[in-house]
Amino acid sequence: MLSKKYQPKLLKEIIGQEEVAKKLLFFVINYRKQRKKALLLYGPPGTGKTSLIYALASELGYELVELNSSDFRDKEKINSVLKSASLQKSLYNKGRIILVDEVEGINEHEDRGGWTALNELILESKFPIILTTNDAWQKKLNKIRNKTELLPLQKLAVYHIERILTMISIKEQFRIKQNLLKVIAEKSSGDARAAINDLQSLMVMANEKKEIFELSPELVGGREKNKSIFEVLKVVLKGKTQEAIGILDNAGIEIDEFIMWLDENLPLEYKAQELAKAYDILSKADVLRGRIIRRQHWRFLVYVDLLVSAGICSAKKNKTDKFVSYQRPSRILKFWIEKQGERRENAKVLASMTHCSTKKAYRELPYIQMALKDKPELLLN
Repeated sequence: MLSKKYQPKLLKEIIGQEEVAKKLLFFVINYRKQRKKALLLYGPPGTGKTSLIYALASELGYELVELNSSDFRDKEKINSVLKSASLQKSLYNKGRIILVDEVEGINEHEDRGGWTALNELILESKFPIILTTNDAWQKKLNKIRNKTELLPLQKLAVYHIERILTMISIKEQFRIKQNLLKVIAEKSSGDARAAINDLQSLMVMANEKKEIFELSPELVGGREKNKSIFEVLKVVLKGKTQEAIGILDNAGIEIDEFIMWLDENLPLEYKAQELAKAYDILSKADVLRGRIIRRQHWRFLVYVDLLVSAGICSAKKNKTDKFVSYQRPSRILKFWIEKQGERRENAKVLASMTHCSTKKAYRELPYIQMALKDKPELLLN
């Protein structure tokens, strides 16, 4: 992905957050003199929080220990991971930065031990701890906020994002009119990562000369809404790659469900070689989806979206107009049958308890469950 490929390696490569970079550098270099031993770097998505820390560690030659919310399941685990990182010497006696990325992902109720341990380590660490979050004023951060130095990032200006896109276009030898780059920058709302992803989407559909002279507004905004699953499948499996980009954004379809629909219907549309390529792309999307669930790396979601839409669409050699009757995924049908069977059994129990017909109990059961959803012990009794 271009956003990873062109992630700044040094602080001088940072665009639009130069003042923040200076303050971050000062904090780390003068860490032992700092009154507060951790820094909370916060700002909207795509403003460069993680990139700044990576560039800083690279420039100073420091070891970077990166953790995320999935590492904070309990106090014992966080102690074993973080204490070894904060109290022992770094490899080759280099400096070390401990990065806790997306700290807001720590569950307030399930990970209380993790919050307590993190709180203690902020006070005890021999190395700087940098936390990142989108919003520093969330209630769950109350206990650690007053122990950290707050460093805000603002949304990037349009001309900063335009500079980033221009640099990438030149290095990728991608010819595109400057006014089109400005359109992408304006549509991004200060999110550099979103802008880079839109640029990459345009590159996917570029011709062999790597030129693009026209830009449809729907490619970076204003996409159609409320498409049915069958309309979306038709675009992805029959249409052009540029039509498939962003098709899921406003369609109201969960990616997990859409992956199952693709799995069921790809063999109906694609031939052998196309099918192999499409399933390879689908497997990559599923791997990323799994990482999102296990590690809470939600930044991968945009890549999953791109893979299951434009990626799958690009796997076919030629556009086809043959009629295909798309099939509902057998797994969804199986889930539905199992669910209905469970509902019928529960309705029989309810009917015997309330002295009404099974048919009436079956009809009323969902409403009863909804009314008692906050009192599960009554359902068990």
